[in-house]
Amino acid sequence: MNIEDQIIQSIYDAIVEINQSLGAEQKLTAAPDTVLLGNGRLDSLQLLNLTLAVESNIEKRLKQSVSVIDAALLGDEMTPVTVSDLAVRIESQLNLPAPA
Repeated sequence: MNIEDQIIQSIYDAIVEINQSLGAEQKLTAAPDTVLLGNGRLDSLQLLNLTLAVESNIEKRLKQSVSVIDAALLGDEMTPVTVSDLAVRIESQLNLPAPA
């Protein structure tokens, strides 16, 4: 599994985890185009719990610390952030070896 797939899986795992505490109308779908930030479905505490879960999953999977809040808030604050967007932003924060 490549780095991007591992990051996306870490986000999906966090979605599954956070969905356990959400009502049926708030549940998020584990899909690349699911809007995580900017859709109004999660309140600030739920968003914080999601970001902490993603950070924990990334650290377990990739053995690196990232700030998901920093990654999520990069760019235009009016544009919603999807799973795919967040994965790209997280990957840009990682200390990855340069390609050979």
